[in-house]
Amino acid sequence: MVKGVLERGEIFGEMALLGETRRSEVAQVVEEGTTLYPVNIEMMQDLMKDNQEFTLRIYKMIGVKLKKMERRIENLVFKDVRARLEDFINELADEKGEKGASDEVVVRHYFTHKNIANLIGTSRQTVTTLLNEFREEGLLDFDRRSFTLLKGSL
Repeated sequence: MVKGVLERGEIFGEMALLGETRRSEVAQVVEEGTTLYPVNIEMMQDLMKDNQEFTLRIYKMIGVKLKKMERRIENLVFKDVRARLEDFINELADEKGEKGASDEVVVRHYFTHKNIANLIGTSRQTVTTLLNEFREEGLLDFDRRSFTLLKGSL
């Protein structure tokens, strides 16, 4: 199960700061040219001791990640696939969207339909079918690297 996709400057493995001693997850690079900077727990704790602002940012980031995960679990339990895909696209638009002509919002991304399916708990075929339905309904246009929300949101 894909739990998240990280962007430049984000960290993973932060649960070690809260006492987690065993990792149950793996990370996979999806873009060439990605550089990872390993930091062990002792180094991180030293950085946090010396910089209160950094510490607050780390704990805020952990809180945001936990809220996102909680929202995804709620979506999986209480929403149908169409609603989960709408939420995914709208969240992406909120985080990365750029205003286009009139009410349009353009979201540049690198997700395949399979990546999206893994993130929202469905099949690639279902994602493709729903995206085509959104297009036919005049809500969304898309290509391999972007979504254009034609009315600002789904």
